[in-house]
Amino acid sequence: MKLRVTIRNSNDIRFYSPDSNWTSFIATIRDILEESNDELANLMVKVSDTIKAAGIVSFEPKLRGDYIIMGEYENDEKWGWQFKIDGGYENVRLESPEDKRLFLEQILTERQVESLYSTYEDPFEYVEHEDIEKLMAAKYIGEHTANRIIDKFKATMDLAPAYNFFKPLGVTPLLINKLCSTYGSAENAIKKFQKNPYILADDIKGVGFLRADEIALKYNVKPDDPFRIKSGIRYLFKDIANNEGSTWLTLDNFKTQITELLKIPYETIWSNVIVMVAEKEIYLEEDSKIALMYYYDLECNIVNKLISLQKAECKTYTDEEIEEGIKRAEEEQGFEFTDEQTEGIKSLLKNNVSLVVGLAGTGKTSIIKGAYQVFPYDTIIRQCAFSGQAAKRINEATNKPSSTIHRLLGWQGETFTFKETFPLPVDVVILDEVSMVGLELFWNLIQAIPRGAKLIMLGDNGQLPPIGVGNLLNDLMLSQKINFVELTKIHRQAEKSAIITTSQKIRKKFFLLSSDFEGDETYGQLRDLTLKARIDADCLFDVLIETFMEEYNKNKNIQDIQIIVAQNQRVALARDQINREIQKRINPKISDFQPEIKIKYKNVLRVNDKIINRENHYDVETPDGIQTSIYNGSMGIVKEISTNYIIVDFFDEGEIVIPKEYYEGLELAYAITCHSSQGSQFKVTIVGFDNSSYILLSNEWLYTAVTRAKSMCYIVAQTRAINMAVTRHKTVDRNTFLLELFNKK
Repeated sequence: MKLRVTIRNSNDIRFYSPDSNWTSFIATIRDILEESNDELANLMVKVSDTIKAAGIVSFEPKLRGDYIIMGEYENDEKWGWQFKIDGGYENVRLESPEDKRLFLEQILTERQVESLYSTYEDPFEYVEHEDIEKLMAAKYIGEHTANRIIDKFKATMDLAPAYNFFKPLGVTPLLINKLCSTYGSAENAIKKFQKNPYILADDIKGVGFLRADEIALKYNVKPDDPFRIKSGIRYLFKDIANNEGSTWLTLDNFKTQITELLKIPYETIWSNVIVMVAEKEIYLEEDSKIALMYYYDLECNIVNKLISLQKAECKTYTDEEIEEGIKRAEEEQGFEFTDEQTEGIKSLLKNNVSLVVGLAGTGKTSIIKGAYQVFPYDTIIRQCAFSGQAAKRINEATNKPSSTIHRLLGWQGETFTFKETFPLPVDVVILDEVSMVGLELFWNLIQAIPRGAKLIMLGDNGQLPPIGVGNLLNDLMLSQKINFVELTKIHRQAEKSAIITTSQKIRKKFFLLSSDFEGDETYGQLRDLTLKARIDADCLFDVLIETFMEEYNKNKNIQDIQIIVAQNQRVALARDQINREIQKRINPKISDFQPEIKIKYKNVLRVNDKIINRENHYDVETPDGIQTSIYNGSMGIVKEISTNYIIVDFFDEGEIVIPKEYYEGLELAYAITCHSSQGSQFKVTIVGFDNSSYILLSNEWLYTAVTRAKSMCYIVAQTRAINMAVTRHKTVDRNTFLLELFNKK
């Protein structure tokens, strides 16, 4: 039952607790908005009657307050007939001119509001009554804009109950909009939340358990509520997966972490774990390992699919066809394959699933080109990679069309077009930079590959592990269940490059400098790597900035130059400080009227700034209105700044309109972290770090940073930090089921 009620007298407010939001009051029924399933209750509730009401609401009851309350009218044994409130909110009424203008300012642009109020004393009534002609009489407002204003007004007014309900709980307007959008209406969002407040963490992207827990506890949820405990358990495993890459925990580790998170007795938590095991939401292995069943099933599915692809009938090629194809590839590239490359090409052709691993310069993509010369001309081949930049690199190396995994699978914002029930129309799938791919995206890819097709994966085991869940490359290398090709020899052509030879030395843990070296040194036949080492960190910032400016002044092409650092803040060579200095030098503020927008880390964006997008968005548009997508890691140049949007020319996707609500995912990108650079390559790379970043520095980190350079690499760092990074190997300890499951096959 849903009623609109008014409190007539101040003494009718019997009780209200601001801590729990529980209230008891007497009110007059103004309207019956929704009847009950109980016929007797419907007969007893009439407009103009008074009722006793009690329950949790989102408002503080006040005299002459106008409220919407939901619940049931029941006969309580102790209190008699009363309305048991399941939820309620203040009925929005905008009466004063100040309230009306404030409301319009929240949904319209500043220019639109100024135009309306310079034309009319009270334009609110024309918006409310959808008077398009009156609105069009205001300057800057045409028919299209007038319709958009009305649509926005109606949509916002529809959300008013949710604003009233959630705002006292500290929920932001953006999150309220997400809730209402997810569940279809304000009322549905309120009902869902009242049933289980932890839907915020389970259903709403970008909301973690900690934030949901803060809101739920304000709503008076008990600490030992099963919804809270189960949501906390899910959060713990997802957090471990996303931040550490592991898919399971030991029971002792689980006990320590979940007790610290929920701060309630472990016995209470464990009783809920047993329920989740029975409901097949938790996987428990011999009292030693515990995991979400989701991750266990995910790894089982990956192993079963790879074994299935491997065992399918494989197309065969004669020795003569293979030799002729290899000879054609050698003639095309102008040099011969090494013995291990030749054997690698042959093994790719004889197996349906292959993993090719090698450090930079060993020719991983070269053996793909060799296999291409053997495949019949009508073979359907698709190349893909995790990031747009990585896809672009394999396209340049093979001269074959490439795309991101998302684009290959036809991502629709909620699901992929190509999947197990609607597989890709392919004969061969090439996956580059497999070291970047987490288990979830990998499963989406391989389930869409039809049985009988080939899957060839390329990876560099010298790089940093993926940011997401799993340790895919390492587990596949150790599995011994799929064809494994390891390349160890550097091309003669690659030996001329100090970028390649130095990166190999880094991986072999060779010291690059003496402990007391200070100065600049350039290496290689191509003179393509310069070390600028300093004993003291104080001067490194200036050295790095001047190095950048020297390169920038050669051709003014900001796309070609990339600074790579270890940390965002709080070190001598911090990303944010570098970004602000570069912006000040090459794109300064020249006028108070120059448009700019504020983003996180106290930075601003201006037209011509280089930026990186850190979120996936599948509902953006081109300036022509064509829907498209942008992905985490996409980089580009700001081309236009307007009131509610900016236009960015992304290097891989072209021009895209970014609405105001997505600004949170944008960052300046003159300097980026090494993790953000994975999969990309740049003509000139400037790698900067000092001793204060020791926690992140490792052999893998420095190798990854150096190999991002195509033509020229500068290393600007403290001498001791360089040698520390070279010799420090960070073991990737990730608990996964994959290897164990492979061994059972």
